[in-house]
Amino acid sequence: MTVYNDIYNLKANSDIRNRMAVAIAKISLDIMSESVGTVNHVNRVIWAKQAIISPEGMTDKLFWACMLDTTMRTKGDTSTDAEIQTAVDAAVNNFAIG
Repeated sequence: MTVYNDIYNLKANSDIRNRMAVAIAKISLDIMSESVGTVNHVNRVIWAKQAIISPEGMTDKLFWACMLDTTMRTKGDTSTDAEIQTAVDAAVNNFAIG
């Protein structure tokens, strides 16, 4: 799944997008209950509140960052839920900025 065209075509794949939306909803709830001492907490909570309202919309924003994660880029739509969650979790601080 290393061909750019294959990666691009995954944007239309509703299965992987649906799974990413669930991963975004999960990390959003996790962030809202994390310690206030967590690095970047205030911005993460702001991001999480926006994300939980529309995880599908946030999927559009995080899609490329997640799909260019090494594992997801290699495995594409065969990525496990845990691998998708890892990619989403890693992308959050890049988007949760004030």
